[in-house]
Amino acid sequence: MKQETKPSMRKTFGLFIPFARPHAALAAAGVLFALLGVAVNLSQAGILERIIDSALARDTGTLIRYVPYFAILLIVDLASAFFINFCYGSFSAHYLHDLRLSAVDRLQRLPAAVMEKRHSGDIMSRLSEDLSVVQSFMGSTFLDIFMQIIMLIAASSYMIFLEWKLLIVSILPVPVALIAVNAMTKNMYSYFRQAGDALGKANAAAQDALGGIATVKAYGLKAVLAQKYRVHVEESLRMDIKAAGIMRLTPPFNILLRTMPTVFCFGYGSYLIIRGELTPGALIAFNFLLGFVQWPLAFLPDLIVRVKRAMGAGTRVAELFEIELERKTGSDYSGYNSPEALSFEGVNFSYGEDKEVISDLSFSLAKGERIGVVGSSGCGKSTVLKLLCGDYETHSGTIKVQGYDTRDWNLDALRSHFSVISQDIFLFPASIHENIAYGRPGVTREEVIKAAKTANAHEFIMETNEGYDSQVGERGIKLSGGQKQRIALARALVKGSPILLLDEPTSALDTHSEALVQEAIDRSLESKTAIIVAHRLSTIKNADRILVMDKGKIAEQGKHEELLAAGGLYAELYSRQFNSAEDSTVEKYEAIEGENHE
Repeated sequence: MKQETKPSMRKTFGLFIPFARPHAALAAAGVLFALLGVAVNLSQAGILERIIDSALARDTGTLIRYVPYFAILLIVDLASAFFINFCYGSFSAHYLHDLRLSAVDRLQRLPAAVMEKRHSGDIMSRLSEDLSVVQSFMGSTFLDIFMQIIMLIAASSYMIFLEWKLLIVSILPVPVALIAVNAMTKNMYSYFRQAGDALGKANAAAQDALGGIATVKAYGLKAVLAQKYRVHVEESLRMDIKAAGIMRLTPPFNILLRTMPTVFCFGYGSYLIIRGELTPGALIAFNFLLGFVQWPLAFLPDLIVRVKRAMGAGTRVAELFEIELERKTGSDYSGYNSPEALSFEGVNFSYGEDKEVISDLSFSLAKGERIGVVGSSGCGKSTVLKLLCGDYETHSGTIKVQGYDTRDWNLDALRSHFSVISQDIFLFPASIHENIAYGRPGVTREEVIKAAKTANAHEFIMETNEGYDSQVGERGIKLSGGQKQRIALARALVKGSPILLLDEPTSALDTHSEALVQEAIDRSLESKTAIIVAHRLSTIKNADRILVMDKGKIAEQGKHEELLAAGGLYAELYSRQFNSAEDSTVEKYEAIEGENHE
């Protein structure tokens, strides 16, 4: 297996430093208390030396004078430890809070092209497990590293002052142990990274199974999806076990680094006392300080493991922060009074593949005009709407809204210009009122009800147990397809955008629901500017103009009757859809429509 290239720690965690700056005061307070703790520990060593030497010299006065000082320093040490943990605990909590909010904000501003290539389950894994590992590192682990370095430098400096030769001898085992540990853990970053990737895929598989539970049960896919989930979980487990196998080798080095310096210290220190080069009190003080050197050294193997785990998780999170966001530049041309609502001029587009989905597409839409867009699957109908909304900007040619190129628009302003209704309706797990009101913040209850009546939704809403306060369930699972479409239509009406974009709004509905939705659409489109992408031709036969697309181009255009009389592609689509023995949708639709108008 090819070893994965490991990014630098500075590059990975450098991306997260800006989130620490707003809480620099907490971090600075923690540093000050850490420095206070260091000063107290050094002072304790000095007092301990005097206490031991005065005891051996039977100097009771000196002994009595220094013992209270040591007790006071101990109390200050305990207080500083409390405030260090308080400051860095608060810092860590605030830091994670800001990091999560920023991560979610970035996700909402990622280009559609990026989001379509990544599974939401993997993204959620990065925002939960991986982000928690990063938070733990930037909080407790980073604090440990910082404090241990300060203490290591300060204690070593004092120990050099006491007896530099004793310090060198005491830490002789350290380099050997660190070289061995670093060699053993060199592959841990890769293992942790692969474990995180596998866990992300497992979460994606679980999300697929839960999101499509009805399909899973209907097609007996439980075993298939369970196996898919199991494969990824076992891969994550395999990588974790490999990492754990290396981690099991580090405790002996922890013990070595905890005990051997003490053995060397007392062994060589006793020799120096015999030679008269060191006092017993200095040796005790030296050993007291050695504890502050031993502690970071003894846990360096564990620290290396934690750093490499954080590197694996941090890299996965950092990938989300390194993706280029949608642009925030551009102007708002909503107030510009152009007779032409929008236009496509020689537009070409592909989804990164060799084959163009849109090829030399040109058409215009006047204000108040309703056009239908039809064609066989894959001809580029829905892509037209995505390009209009700025979801993809990597096209040639010009797309204008209100007479201005969409690439000159601010994307938020551009999208506020459209109300989009697709065949795959997304409803939030909230009440019916909330889902409609999401169309425009601050909308009144009366406006919501008015929109629902226009969208043919009011009647079925009032038949529910709690009316507009009824919960729709996750993704609107408690509602039928037609009911969800009408709720979405009401939401679009509440938004009040000047142009409606409907992407196959009735394609997944039964005949009765289609008739109700179609009636609601016809009522909602009165005096509206709209583009209606349709598979079912009944949805667009009353449009002012119909564009027939074929292989990314407009093959025909005109009114319903004109296109039928021309006997071209539209007539062929119409004949195939409505005159076959298997599909009598037109007759049923017209019959129901007639009943509704009696």
